[in-house]
Amino acid sequence: MEREVESSLSVLNNPWGDGASIKCLIDTWKRSQLLSRADHNTVQPILTAINKAVASQNDKLNGLRLMVQIAKDASDSCLAENGAAFIQQASRCCDKHNNLNVRSYGLLIIQILSKRADKFPNMIKAITGSAVPQVVDCLNEPSPNLKLHACHALSSIFNSFSSSCGSIKANVEKRLLEIVDNLNTGGKGLPMVAANCFASLPLIGGGGVAQQGHQAAFVQLQKKTIGSMHLELDALYEGVQELPTSFQFNAIGDLGLLPVKAVQPSVRLHKIEKRIKYLSYYLNALLIRPMTIQKSVLVQDILGLVCRALGVTSTSLGTGELLEMQVLRDLIPAVHSSFLSILTALISVSGTNLLIYQETFYQLLKNSLAWTQNKQQNVPSTGCLRKYAYDCLDSWLNEMKGASGFESYADAIMPHLLNDITPEKVAVVLKVVNKATKRKKGRAPAKPSIFQPAIDVPKVVEKSLCKAALEVVNSILVVAGNLIKSSHHKTLQTLVVGLLIDIQRGQDLHNLYKPMDCQLLLYEILQSMILFSHPLCPPPTIYATMLFSAGQSNQNKKIKRVCQQGLQVTHRVSFPVYPSIVMESEVLEDLKDHVMAQREVDEDDEESVASGEPEQEDAEVPDGIGGESETGNIKEVELESSAEGPDTKNFQDKETCREKEEDSDLEVLEEIQVTTVEDAASDDNDLEEEQEEIVEEAKEKKPVVQSSVDLEEIELLDEQPAIKKKKVNEPDCFKNDVATMLADFIE
Repeated sequence: MEREVESSLSVLNNPWGDGASIKCLIDTWKRSQLLSRADHNTVQPILTAINKAVASQNDKLNGLRLMVQIAKDASDSCLAENGAAFIQQASRCCDKHNNLNVRSYGLLIIQILSKRADKFPNMIKAITGSAVPQVVDCLNEPSPNLKLHACHALSSIFNSFSSSCGSIKANVEKRLLEIVDNLNTGGKGLPMVAANCFASLPLIGGGGVAQQGHQAAFVQLQKKTIGSMHLELDALYEGVQELPTSFQFNAIGDLGLLPVKAVQPSVRLHKIEKRIKYLSYYLNALLIRPMTIQKSVLVQDILGLVCRALGVTSTSLGTGELLEMQVLRDLIPAVHSSFLSILTALISVSGTNLLIYQETFYQLLKNSLAWTQNKQQNVPSTGCLRKYAYDCLDSWLNEMKGASGFESYADAIMPHLLNDITPEKVAVVLKVVNKATKRKKGRAPAKPSIFQPAIDVPKVVEKSLCKAALEVVNSILVVAGNLIKSSHHKTLQTLVVGLLIDIQRGQDLHNLYKPMDCQLLLYEILQSMILFSHPLCPPPTIYATMLFSAGQSNQNKKIKRVCQQGLQVTHRVSFPVYPSIVMESEVLEDLKDHVMAQREVDEDDEESVASGEPEQEDAEVPDGIGGESETGNIKEVELESSAEGPDTKNFQDKETCREKEEDSDLEVLEEIQVTTVEDAASDDNDLEEEQEEIVEEAKEKKPVVQSSVDLEEIELLDEQPAIKKKKVNEPDCFKNDVATMLADFIE
């Protein structure tokens, strides 16, 4: 370790030049983990050299770069000794007289150290005392990059020390609301980070008993945000007839934003739309951000706000030629996207508590998808709105699961999903070319005719829309796959299997399915169709086996993993490990034919007996007697039925016989269903047990049967390997004995 410190000091003491040596030194510290292994005494020479560089004007930025790495990897002993000094030095770098790069590095150091300062009281005191005011001052600067670093630092401070920052709450809220009116925010990053700071405002300061003060502040800030968004909608929909809603909102205040004032109507509408977008970020952060308090979400107020915003569409505005109406029609998709994101956040935080608003949710979703399906105006803003609608539906399905109720609205939503995942096809143009023939006078020449394709395939602009639609299709199959109609399954199978075959054949792919994410979702949908199939639509196991087998050679690791898993799933579904308790149709048909044939034979015997014809049948050798004995002699046994008793003793009634036949058939079915394949070594034992049961049943039967076989011959019966029973002149019901049918079935 001493050699590593000496080598680092040699680099720090030499001229740094363009900073390449500093970059190599930082990489060396990362690989060797010198700063995390060394205590404060070991790294003290390094810290002295860095402080000297930070104090100079030429090497200040390189010194701050090294200070950032020390703040990340320094050991606890080093922070306990020098952490407060680091924070004070970073706070001095945030002064106004420094340039933007130096102030940004100072804010970054404060952000890193505030995450590690919870164990060290001296660092906490330095952060709340000197660092926080400097960070708040940076929020007032016009630079978006500096504001972004200040918001990151504030968010990190509020996560750990929000209760100690009560004095700056009002000032921070004012600075954050100024970002809403600033159109030059440098992208989406600053509003999102500012929204995280805004969501921490209810937790700033003391919370009182059981944090009741924090809970009340959360509800109050939530109502103010909703009230401000209603005011912005009033300004946006000025002069537009809105649809009435059943949700009532009693405004008790707002965030205090001044009305937008602009001379040109188009500029005013653009500013209002931007303000609504940023306020939606703030409300989303309030709903989603984890907090240490129990949230009281105003569900009805938020739903009323969303319903009001989505009630005005571009089609409901008409086709007026006023400039203000034209601009508003163009801005409506962006406004709806913001409110659909609020609805998605509400679903995520409320979960199954929104089941009572199921009809309202699906009505909003259907309206959003219906008025954006116009294929002539397929602009990116409309595609973005449909993407937000699909994200909202996906969140609903994942939260509600089996209680989502999608099967009741599948007929209205599935066509939109299928259109958005179907790639655009090239129209085939057929021209009829006439031969140059002499035309008659006064007849116009024939013009070539163009035949358009019969199927109108929609044009999809954005790939993200296709990806969102595929994710929703996969969630639908998982949640309600066996509840939707079989026709939807057939359509999905045809489309997905066809697309995967085209992909594996290497054909020219549409732009929608060139990204690997969309191809991965196709394989996941195919796997979901195997697992969650419809009872009336069997899964495409043959195609799935072929596609998953070929997909294992894909270069993408995720696709390869999904194909391996899908192939195993397909094999388990096609060839289950355990046999099914339900008999196959072929076995049932064979058993039914056997029973019907036996019944016809019995009826013929009854007719012959009733007509008085003597029954002459040659007695066959029963099972186990036809083989040779140890001495080589063949024993034949003839069973003769006794002639004693009246006719009622020898022949039973037809109804009684049929009842017994049905009972015996049921017993055979039950025995066959329960029977399992046993080891080959136990076959002889089972055969001997069956022979003993047959002999015992033959003894217990009521009809008296005279046999020429004595007890010694019956014992020889049990020793024979094969059994065939044929009874002569016995009642019909005894012919259909369970053991006889079971023996025939086994053969």
